[in-house]
Amino acid sequence: MVGIVVVSHSAPLAEAAVKLALEMAPGGPPPIAVAAGAVGGATGTDAVAIAEGIGAVASDDGVLVLMDLGSALLSAEMALEFAAVDCSVRLVAAPFVEGLVVAVVAASAGLGLDEVAAQAVGALAAKQEHLGQDNPVIPADPPVIPAKAGISPPGVGRGLGLAEALGDQGCQGGDGFGGVGAGCRNRHLVAGLGAERDQGHLA
Repeated sequence: MVGIVVVSHSAPLAEAAVKLALEMAPGGPPPIAVAAGAVGGATGTDAVAIAEGIGAVASDDGVLVLMDLGSALLSAEMALEFAAVDCSVRLVAAPFVEGLVVAVVAASAGLGLDEVAAQAVGALAAKQEHLGQDNPVIPADPPVIPAKAGISPPGVGRGLGLAEALGDQGCQGGDGFGGVGAGCRNRHLVAGLGAERDQGHLA
């Protein structure tokens, strides 16, 4: 069964999301590890904790990693260098709550890593279709949010601007599921990375 690692800046947030997801798969949930908060319980992320989480749920079926925002992306990428596992590990640009719920249900049903990843990334589809927002418009200049410990939002606007400039032309490679190396088509992922690259890794 595919293992799942939940990466968040907040332990209460991650634990609540996992609790919700487990309610959707009461029969036999997949192995889940939570890597939330920075050292000492502060808001932030910890690459070592993420690597340990990957190791805890690793199997031949692979591991899916879901992240909330900002430095969680960079910490998870760094964790891949620390994780001593002999299986596929995939980071996905899935919505945190919806993606986790769908991933837990898909993994508990015995689906493979590719399918679990694809379903997690597409988890917003039903909500978007219901609201008629299949292609939501992203503001050219999103508001700047004051930075808080462990989160680097002020660069989000610049990240979105980068995504707009690149469009679909400046993106190469990818695993087809929005995972690491999937290019720039997911503008929110680019925004998150842009925030870190502009403001520095705060967690």
